[in-house]
Amino acid sequence: MAGRPVLYVVRGPLSVESLEATCHLLAQRGAADHLGIVEPGILRVVPLLRNATSRKKPSMVWHANDRTSHERLPGLAFGIMDSPASGTAKCLHDELVNLLTNATTKIVAAGVELPEDALSLVGRALFLRFLIDRHIIGQPDVDYVCPGAGNIMYAMSSPEHIGATSEWLNTTFNGNLLPLSSKSLLWSRVSNTKTVCEELTKILLKSEGTGQLRFDWASLDFGHIPVGLLSQVYEKWCHVFSRKKAILNSVWYTPRSIAEYLVGEVFYGLEEPHSAKILDPAVGAGVFLVAVYRELVAARWRHDRSRPDRNVLRDILYNQLSGFDVNEASLRLTALALYLTALELDPEPHPDPLTRLKFKDLREEGVLQDVCGPLDDVSCAELPMVGSLGPHIDPRHKGAYDVVLGNPPWTAWTSATGSSDERVKKRRALVEDTITPIVSARLDEHDARFDMVDFAPDLAFCWRAMEWARPGGTLAFALHTRLLFRQSEPGIDARNKLFGAVSISGILNGAALAQTNVWPSHEAPFCLLFATNNCPLPSDGFHFVSPVVDDTLNSQGHLRVDASASRIVYQHQVKQQPWLLKTLYRGTPLDAEVMGRLMRPGHSSLGKYFIEILGRKPSRGYVEGAERSIKRDAVHLHELRDLKSHNDPIPFVDVAQLKKFKPRKVNTGRSPEVFRGPLVLLFEAPRHDRGLARAILCKEDVAFNHVFFGFSTATHRSPQLFADYLLVLLNSSMVLYVALMRSLQFGADRKRFDQSDLLALPLWPIESLSREMQQRVRRLAKRVIASPCLPEEDIDALIGEIYGLSHWDMEVVRDTLSVSLPFKTAKDLAQARPTGEQISAFMARVKDLIGQVLSHVDRDLEVVVLPPNNSSPWIFLSLRTWKRGVPPPHMPEIPSDLLRHSIGIATDSGASQIIVTESRCRLIVGIFAQYRYWTLTQGRLLALELLGNPTYEESLRGEGK
Repeated sequence: MAGRPVLYVVRGPLSVESLEATCHLLAQRGAADHLGIVEPGILRVVPLLRNATSRKKPSMVWHANDRTSHERLPGLAFGIMDSPASGTAKCLHDELVNLLTNATTKIVAAGVELPEDALSLVGRALFLRFLIDRHIIGQPDVDYVCPGAGNIMYAMSSPEHIGATSEWLNTTFNGNLLPLSSKSLLWSRVSNTKTVCEELTKILLKSEGTGQLRFDWASLDFGHIPVGLLSQVYEKWCHVFSRKKAILNSVWYTPRSIAEYLVGEVFYGLEEPHSAKILDPAVGAGVFLVAVYRELVAARWRHDRSRPDRNVLRDILYNQLSGFDVNEASLRLTALALYLTALELDPEPHPDPLTRLKFKDLREEGVLQDVCGPLDDVSCAELPMVGSLGPHIDPRHKGAYDVVLGNPPWTAWTSATGSSDERVKKRRALVEDTITPIVSARLDEHDARFDMVDFAPDLAFCWRAMEWARPGGTLAFALHTRLLFRQSEPGIDARNKLFGAVSISGILNGAALAQTNVWPSHEAPFCLLFATNNCPLPSDGFHFVSPVVDDTLNSQGHLRVDASASRIVYQHQVKQQPWLLKTLYRGTPLDAEVMGRLMRPGHSSLGKYFIEILGRKPSRGYVEGAERSIKRDAVHLHELRDLKSHNDPIPFVDVAQLKKFKPRKVNTGRSPEVFRGPLVLLFEAPRHDRGLARAILCKEDVAFNHVFFGFSTATHRSPQLFADYLLVLLNSSMVLYVALMRSLQFGADRKRFDQSDLLALPLWPIESLSREMQQRVRRLAKRVIASPCLPEEDIDALIGEIYGLSHWDMEVVRDTLSVSLPFKTAKDLAQARPTGEQISAFMARVKDLIGQVLSHVDRDLEVVVLPPNNSSPWIFLSLRTWKRGVPPPHMPEIPSDLLRHSIGIATDSGASQIIVTESRCRLIVGIFAQYRYWTLTQGRLLALELLGNPTYEESLRGEGK
């Protein structure tokens, strides 16, 4: 699916022992999750991860004469079929990381003074194990590797053997291969040499055992484990041994799947990929460079029409790859990963003599560079590192690369004392002064400056990359999604400057995949940005695609990139409509039209109205804070009643029933005007049950805490009328909808309102409403505070009328909120298979809209669902037309080969929709079997697509070929 293998296939039958051994071996490739065993007339499918539970379950059996067999493999790929397999790659990664981390931890505890040396020792053992498992060296070579060991697997079983083996590695390969300081080889200073030797020997020892339920050193085969997977130990290692510095410098590993996807997209667009020179300016554990190296070798193979030999492989390594970093452990692991990759790709794995395997020093060759600058202190764990962003980088790198890519640090620059620390300010100023000339030159604006918005460094890497890439070169980075969704003036300005400086070609927005196994242990939402290193033309646009959350796939570390959901966005649109990317992420093009009407320039907003009419902004309540926090007197609250929560289903607060505010100090106070009644209080965390109110009314003064946003109408000319209006408005879908469509945080990485979201809510002033409309507001407000169940349909209808939204607009709002809110109920509904009733409603909407057009050409339309297959990821519809007034013609059965071919294309592209022109007057439409694609709004979009495409419209009119 989309380039991801789904199934290994072997010829059967297999004995129980052979099955277990095969599954255990193939699981170590970290790719497909299942094994298919071909037997006469059937394909038997079993999961690679075999445990006590899965062994008791019968395997899936696919019969050759099954008419729906072509839908089973896609069903397996998309996680629809019932299978106990779950994330083979993730399981392998977790087990390998644990083994490596535990070994390093024990070696450090045994007395190896420097964690970096412990990492080098473990890495050398791992490197040797790799050479053994790949049959590069073996038992006949033991006397060369470690004289006196007797067995190659005991080449690190004593301090003397470790020394001899290390010397062989240094001589045969490179003195910079995971270097050891002199301290680590002074074994007299190591308190427990036995433990060190035991841990290293465990890595080398192999077994021929089968039926393993878990991975361990003895059962692993590094002839199958992907080299790129080894890089991912770096993040875990850094967080164990240098957690504060790792977090400060954004040491978060990039999953191999994401790195390979980004690299694959980059190479797909290169004109001469075989000769490309590529830089990763924040190389981390080398996962990007490993993926790049493989792609370069494949491209050279295609270009030369012969497999690259060792000399070509080394030439690519030394002359086409570059990586910067500020962390010594990072550079060591990257070197290890690149060495292993070069050996893995070598067509002559066992040369004679072995010295022909020797590498040049990657540091001396300039492949890997430590870019610590004058302000960087590697011993200080509380300050950010300037590294690649400083002016000290050698100018020879300017314009030297065809591609600059990677995953630069995202974490905001602070210190133990916060971002106001003068040392942090000095580093920030240095970066801003270094990048400002690039900004002013690219934008052709003399006074244009670069500002590190929110102290985040990731955009700085994008700007610096423009200097390192050649004109017309490619930039590709994994970034935080705040770039896409910021709504503050500095954030919008930063995005506009970047989008005005490079030609964006594509953005994959992974915000929905945050806190899933797609990027384990990383909670921040991410995006992948692809650009050409040229200033954009006014007509330039880019593809914007947002993979949706899919619990089954995401839990296994997979994602589905829906090519059919890609939207073309023009760069000038992003500048004119700052909310557009967030709207297209959470909604559809129809939502963009609704938001365009709501956010038209000249309309007032809730925040603007409060400032102009009431002289202040709405505010959250007081914050008590922790015991040790700085607090101040809250004298103005002492005589008030205190509201800390509201669990009553009726959205009205009887203030007299509340307890008085106990005299005490609070961490964050508010002015007395904030607590004056009438008050409408909005819950900071919206209630999930739509029948419960999200805003409540207090007619008298009341103290309230930070759980609420307070809207005091006391100084309005019509206090109670305005309070009634706010009560209705804030209980409507409009608040949730606008926040979902434009907020940086709500619906991206938070489930709570931010004050800026509320202040930006479009507002039709109460004074602008007719007297009759004001009376309707009053009457509805009375119903709201008198009813335990919110009259949501009436509220939305009235607010929609006030805002000038049509029935179609409100349907878009309702459907989008039902499947796109960041709550479990919406996520579950979005992924659920549509019911028969929902499918019927969808078909009726499609038939109604298309039928209205066809009636003008005297044609009837039939929309029917094809017999469903619950193991298929798709549900198919047949749309056929005929001349009005005559009986519908007989239509032949839809060819199974046509469906099989269409499903294959859709599976490969990850598409959620398939449209096939089956005959002159019939279309076949396959739609992914999740409700998010079966709402009435989606039915409307399908009808518009079919009527807007000449080929499809001709078939509907009976004019197709």
